[in-house]
Amino acid sequence: MKRRNFLLGSASVFTAACTTDLHWLKSLKKQYPNVLMLIVDDLNSWTGATQGTTFTNAHAPAPLCGPSRASIMTGLAPTTTGIYGHIHDNKIGKR
Repeated sequence: MKRRNFLLGSASVFTAACTTDLHWLKSLKKQYPNVLMLIVDDLNSWTGATQGTTFTNAHAPAPLCGPSRASIMTGLAPTTTGIYGHIHDNKIGKR
């Protein structure tokens, strides 16, 4: 491919992209709701909260924190990652 043909072709594609009407993008944005994702980890009794919030539509990938963390970090289900329980890690510095 000659340099001249490449530059003309690139300029043509760029011009076409700039003049194209993007109605499909605007309609796509209207179809999907906003999503609020809250990730709370290790809330023990130290919180001492006297008030709370009940979430009526909450989801978790697994009932344990280890598989849930792995799912959230990788985007894969526990059945795919193979993590179903707690993972015992090696503590660095402890022998």
